[in-house]
Amino acid sequence: MDLPLKIFYTLAEAATLLNEKFKRTDIDDSYFFQLGIRGDIRLGVYAKPNISNEDDTGVLYPDTFGLEFDESNKLDVLELIHSTVLALSEVGTMLILNSGSVKDIWFNLSVKIKEIYFDNVYSIDTQEFCINGEFEQAFQCCRFFDNLKTLDFYDLCYYSYKNNDIHHGYSTGEKYISFPEIKDEDDWKIAYWFNDNFNWENMDAFQSEREITKKDCFVLGDDINLLLNGKKRELVEKHPRKRADQILHLEHNLKLHPKRENSINKIILALASKAGLDLSNHITAYEKLKSFCENNGIDLPNKDTCGNLFKAANQFKNSK
Repeated sequence: MDLPLKIFYTLAEAATLLNEKFKRTDIDDSYFFQLGIRGDIRLGVYAKPNISNEDDTGVLYPDTFGLEFDESNKLDVLELIHSTVLALSEVGTMLILNSGSVKDIWFNLSVKIKEIYFDNVYSIDTQEFCINGEFEQAFQCCRFFDNLKTLDFYDLCYYSYKNNDIHHGYSTGEKYISFPEIKDEDDWKIAYWFNDNFNWENMDAFQSEREITKKDCFVLGDDINLLLNGKKRELVEKHPRKRADQILHLEHNLKLHPKRENSINKIILALASKAGLDLSNHITAYEKLKSFCENNGIDLPNKDTCGNLFKAANQFKNSK
């Protein structure tokens, strides 16, 4: 009877295991990195490399979403965010590297964590991925802000599937919790959710200079098991994403996080009001703004970009 596989392996351990199994001598680090670059296996690094670091710091956040929040999925997204936050508070949790970042580490030998993108979070405690199902496709460009505290970025809230509602009950400024109106049959639970008051302007300030090298990478036991059986993992179709060289492959259906999009809409509405622009007629609004910019030596995005922003802001205004 074979011994059960470990949750994860160092690259040296994985190479030894496969060489012995297949009676080979040529399997080494490069083999696993090449498979990782192709997406055939997943490579991960510790979210917290120091086991004594048990404070609630470190936030995984996707730069863009390929998924719109609506009444049908908002609670599922909330539970996903909540489980990710809880996993990152554990010792031993692993961040699953994006295939582009696997390539960067392999060729550059050392890459700072602030330049790396991740696909998922793997909880050692539950032995499960936090982002799964349809959401594996939707979450894009995940970055790990290792100097950001959980309660700076998230609030506590209540949520109920019975009521299909999220009750934003926690205020980090006033330090109080307000409770939803609860009936006997209600199913309210508490969870982490985005803090409306968080300042997005300088996210890079929450990144450390921590470096990731080849020796920091691990292979998941599940993927080793596939290789032992002559298989590979099924690829999840994802949008093109940011790479560590900061090149952005734009995709028309990548979306900003709703709170960030709402903030942009509010800023556009405020500036349009000050400038006397009627955003219900986005073409006329653009022409007025274009004339002002030309007279004052200011660069302006093209008509389509401005028109889309004006229409989105006007729709946001009318939805209130």
